[in-house]
Amino acid sequence: VLLTAATNLAATNYDRGMSTHALALLAGNGEDEEGNVTIRLAPAGRMTHVRLALLKAASVIVIDEFSNIHCAIVESFLRFLHDHSCTTRVLLVGDPQQIPPVLPGASREEVIDASVVSLPLYHNMQHMPLTKAYRQLCPAWARLVRSVGAGSAEALLDHALTKGSEFQRAVALPLVRRVHYVGSPGAEQRALEDLFGLDARGHSRGSG
Repeated sequence: VLLTAATNLAATNYDRGMSTHALALLAGNGEDEEGNVTIRLAPAGRMTHVRLALLKAASVIVIDEFSNIHCAIVESFLRFLHDHSCTTRVLLVGDPQQIPPVLPGASREEVIDASVVSLPLYHNMQHMPLTKAYRQLCPAWARLVRSVGAGSAEALLDHALTKGSEFQRAVALPLVRRVHYVGSPGAEQRALEDLFGLDARGHSRGSG
């Protein structure tokens, strides 16, 4: 199994993990001046025969935080695997409603177009969504968070945030009982305890 992630930081969650860019031997963001991404074997490109052998030997390639990676990179990588008869399975992990690709100066439409979820092949993939909340202690809060992400949460139509932009809206948060201010001493720790049941060392309060 080859473990990769959209960024080097996310890759540190895995033992011997690396960025998807590094696995595919892509320089920089992997794009040319026109936004095209092509992975080629040496000497025409940076992909080595040794790395190709590693890709062929892998049974599974994991790409974590896939929503943060440019769709051109994922599409090019999958095309390269197909063209070189790699039978490995590719597992895209993450929440498609989370952080999209970072495109400095890009419009909202350009960011959406650069997202993996905009690829036709994404909708033909096998999807295995999680149905159980593992991070929130309160089931009702977990349902509310999912409704916000799905766009089905109750919108506050008269709120200034909703009226100010067609791309955002305010939603009601009836389950919020406490607000922790950033500048207040110990606010971050109290928020973690309320949300996840963690003590000062990051351990579950119920685990001893």
